[in-house]
Amino acid sequence: MAKEEKPKRVKLVVNPGAGAVSKAPQKLEEVVGYLTEAGLKVDVAMARPKKKAIPITRKALKAGYDTIVAMGGDGTIGVVIRGMAGSEARLGILPAGSSNDIANSLGIP
Repeated sequence: MAKEEKPKRVKLVVNPGAGAVSKAPQKLEEVVGYLTEAGLKVDVAMARPKKKAIPITRKALKAGYDTIVAMGGDGTIGVVIRGMAGSEARLGILPAGSSNDIANSLGIP
């Protein structure tokens, strides 16, 4: 009998003020749906990048998350990266900002 694997947990750090704010709830619902369908257990944290994203990211790492997904613009992605500095965790990027320069420079559509 095969041992049932637990779904992998990911922390999704979302900036609700990034990009087209009116579409944010729909985008978030779609993203959570896709990640869940992929077999991931998604824990969402809403964070304005300058105030909350670094502490949320660091707390997630201490809680054992090895994948952090940043959903927002360049500011959100940048502070999540700073919060992850020195860790061996993986970073996921879901560009949802206005210009998305970081994602574009990495070839992420």
